Amino acid sequence: MLLRAESSTGCQRCQEKNTKIFSFCPRCRESLCTLCSPMTEDTIIPLQVCVQCELQATAHRSVVSSREHARTRRGLTATVQHMERSVLRPTTRAGIVRGVKDFENYAASMGELGLPADVLGACQYIAYSVTVRQPEVLDSSTVDNYVNGQRAWHDLVREVTGLPLQNPYRSPRVRRLLKHVKAHFKKDSKAKRPFTLAEAKRMYHGGFRTHTRSGRHHKVLFMFCNLGLLRPNASKQLRCSYRLRADGRVEFATNSQVRVVRPPYPAAPFIHVRVGGGHSSDKNATSAKPGDRFIPAVVHQLELKPVELFEAYLIIERPPSGGLLFAAPLGKTGFRLTTFSNHGEAFIKGYERSHPDATDSDTLGAGSARKAAAQWLWSGGWAKRVIADAGGWFCKKSAVDTYFKTDPERILDAIENVGQKTRLPQNRR
Repeated sequence: MLLRAESSTGCQRCQEKNTKIFSFCPRCRESLCTLCSPMTEDTIIPLQVCVQCELQATAHRSVVSSREHARTRRGLTATVQHMERSVLRPTTRAGIVRGVKDFENYAASMGELGLPADVLGACQYIAYSVTVRQPEVLDSSTVDNYVNGQRAWHDLVREVTGLPLQNPYRSPRVRRLLKHVKAHFKKDSKAKRPFTLAEAKRMYHGGFRTHTRSGRHHKVLFMFCNLGLLRPNASKQLRCSYRLRADGRVEFATNSQVRVVRPPYPAAPFIHVRVGGGHSSDKNATSAKPGDRFIPAVVHQLELKPVELFEAYLIIERPPSGGLLFAAPLGKTGFRLTTFSNHGEAFIKGYERSHPDATDSDTLGAGSARKAAAQWLWSGGWAKRVIADAGGWFCKKSAVDTYFKTDPERILDAIENVGQKTRLPQNRR
């Protein structure tokens, strides 16, 4: 059934030939193409019981049926299927697909059929992945993730097809082997370390060539990833709507994703840069609505004034209003139309300029800036909940946690005073 779905070359609804098939109904054998199928490219398997087949299976429940009733039932069934396809986060769905593709590649290299697997085949795949895989073996945590994806694939195929398909990844033998692999085949960590507070301070004041357009661009980008606790993929999507007034000041649109907030009272500590929640959510977050990020007007230990730095960048470089804030400068006044994605190299070069004798730049990466702020806050005694809310990380909550959240003023105070012990005792759970 899976082979037929993947090898179909024509859509039975629009009659187009030689089109890619996205869905195949295991009951009526209907093949649908990209345009006719409700499924998307990140679909785990190309099997989906069509709406008509689902309705036929429950036709006995209809006591009174009219065209309006039938149309409503079709619409509700289609809505249910859409909601079910949306249960998994995109990152979870992508992880399952990666695990399935990796097993398919393994099976092809061994001259075997792919999924579904049997118990011995699953064990052989695990052993292969951590011992003889080329060009390099996998870390045990990666194998565990791939196996979880293959396990989910078997469960899903069994549910959709109704076939008595056994899931080998739930067998005791596979579980014992996986437990052994996780205990004895862990590779050395490749995680990059965070910048220390002293390193970041030297970078802000001597790591970026601020007499050049790219240097100014990299410094402000580093500040947003560092003090705004933004992932590189989130920072490169930021947009800012503003205009330069006749008096030389910057005026931000009320709906600008990134803007400077000035309260109607002269309270300097609460003048800050606010990054709206439209940026990409954290990969570990379960919510599709990421929260705001806050950067204070001054960070004492870094001897940095982020608001002035940000507004100076807008005044001098003038990135397109409403466009990508961190599009790479091009020439003397232009900007590239694509998103900037060279965070790691930009930050490492800034580190090497400010630390010419350093030999550990290979331990740093694009995420080191974000990790740094989280580490500084933790070392300063701030609660895990405050750090999670400041950086948009998922934090397991109990019932009482749903009744409150960390105030922006508290987050601003925490970042403004990084490197100093918090003045209030914190619950560090």
